[in-house]
Amino acid sequence: ITEEDKIHISLPMVILRAAWRHCLERSPPPLLLKVALRPPALARSLAHCPSSSSSYCGRQHLRWRSDLRLRRFAASTSPQNPQSGSGQGEGPETNPPDASLLEVQSQAPLLVRTGLVGATTALLTPVFPIIGFNQLVFRFADPATRYAIHGGTSMVYFSAMVLMPNAFYYAPLLLPFAVGNGVVASGVYLAADLAAGGPHALSQLKLGPFPVVGPAIGAVTAALVPFAYPMAWALVYPEMTSDGFLMDPEVYSFISSFCHNSIVFPCLMTTGVAAGFIIHLALQKLVVGIPGIAWTHLAGTVLGLTLVALLALYSTSTRAEVMHLSEVDVEDPEYQGWLFPKKAPCYLEGTAELGWVPALDYTTGALVSESVKLEEVGEGLYKVLPVPSGSNRSPGLSAAAAAQALRDKVQDKRVRCYLSRRGAFFDGLGQSPLSSSETKALVSSIPCAEVALTDAAVLLIAGSVPTRQLEESLAALLPLLAQSELAERLKTWRPYSKSWSQGGKHALPALLKDLNLRCAQLREWYRLEAKGDMQGPFEKAKLREELRKAGIDVERARRALAELKWEPGADRALDWGMMSGHANRATVEKVALGTGIVAAAGILALGISQATASQ
Repeated sequence: ITEEDKIHISLPMVILRAAWRHCLERSPPPLLLKVALRPPALARSLAHCPSSSSSYCGRQHLRWRSDLRLRRFAASTSPQNPQSGSGQGEGPETNPPDASLLEVQSQAPLLVRTGLVGATTALLTPVFPIIGFNQLVFRFADPATRYAIHGGTSMVYFSAMVLMPNAFYYAPLLLPFAVGNGVVASGVYLAADLAAGGPHALSQLKLGPFPVVGPAIGAVTAALVPFAYPMAWALVYPEMTSDGFLMDPEVYSFISSFCHNSIVFPCLMTTGVAAGFIIHLALQKLVVGIPGIAWTHLAGTVLGLTLVALLALYSTSTRAEVMHLSEVDVEDPEYQGWLFPKKAPCYLEGTAELGWVPALDYTTGALVSESVKLEEVGEGLYKVLPVPSGSNRSPGLSAAAAAQALRDKVQDKRVRCYLSRRGAFFDGLGQSPLSSSETKALVSSIPCAEVALTDAAVLLIAGSVPTRQLEESLAALLPLLAQSELAERLKTWRPYSKSWSQGGKHALPALLKDLNLRCAQLREWYRLEAKGDMQGPFEKAKLREELRKAGIDVERARRALAELKWEPGADRALDWGMMSGHANRATVEKVALGTGIVAAAGILALGISQATASQ
């Protein structure tokens, strides 16, 4: 090995040994060493070794790494800092770690401790009825009855394998009770913690080897919590709480008489003591803290996980068996019975899912879906609320088509639909499904065709969209319009005249013809209502009624025309002529219809008389 090779071999060793000393002395190495210790720099230094000495370099490097690991281990485990080596300073001095660096707050703050107790109590609420049930069984049931209950196994097995899975699955039913249990348990623990001066003092209170604080808090909670259930019920189910429910003394008198008697009160105490004992054992280390472990890594993490578990346990959204109305297959053989047909429980996320209807963009004439907002003004009565233009629209007809499918399915007698997922999960417990009359009133209140027809009339009046574009949009709209309540109503209103509601190849021309008439009526109504012009041969109230029957929302049209800054022109006489012609044709249709009915009645009477005379 040449002298140059020795220099290249010893240089990395010197640099690394110096860095090692700095690390043990808990001081950052100089910038020069940081740069020199980077892998590229070290690789460049070792790259100068000739191939004949590469094995020597590798052995020296491995020997140095092993020596470094042994020295670090000895320094970290030795209570003192002895000098090592032959007195030449080869063994570096290691100072004891700073005590301030080891000071870790292991005890969680008061609010975190209180939250842990309340959240854990709420999480274990489904177990409490099982504890009470076992207490009642062992108090009042004879061995034969207990055998009939658990089927020859044991009450422990029956509780663990049968009752607990069902209790946790149907836990959303117990949500008000979980809220009450958690709130009261938190309050009782908070008072005990403040009175004792901290969790360490509480943990020292024992009766022999058994803790006292947890069972005591559980017993006090069990005695007080029934009076908190009305508040929790009103908080969870405000729609099912009547006015004055929380202040009604009869409610609390009933709770007192039901809970504080010789049967239920011992059951409550047993449940509270047992639950408090279990929770005490589970939370003692978390509340008091473990020295050397920060409370954020222990109590804080467990509290976060407990909150997530609460959300998963008491939320009906985690129950996959609850079907949305769109997921129900009404043609399933399960729902095809004729005597007692089974109905599929399902849900809608409120009435808004049914409220998407087709509409037209005022600037381009393109097809859009618009969400109308309904307000219940009475039992089975809904009113459409005005919404700012464009704030509730979605491009295309996909949303409107999906809503139309939901409107058709919700009226099917094979479904039992609720207006919330929770109602469908409970399926009749606390909430009622939509009845057939409520469903019919709700669907008939949605302007499925009126919005699009009004927009088409506005576009024809304003002339802001080419007629060709408007005709293409109306042709695409006709299949949805034909499924609306308005189309069914128009079929019965004018059975012998051509109408777009009858479908077929004449539907689009009939719709355009009818829209031209409605435009004339709407222009005249707008002159009388918005501009205050002198009344002509047609009254404003009658015009409004004619437009309503034809599916034109005059208030929506007025807002749209004002938004488009449209002003009526001097073609009032033409509008009068068109409306007069329509009125004359309607009169002729009525006379013809009456004549036909009279003629049919006369023919029927003549036939009856001839048949009677022949006999």
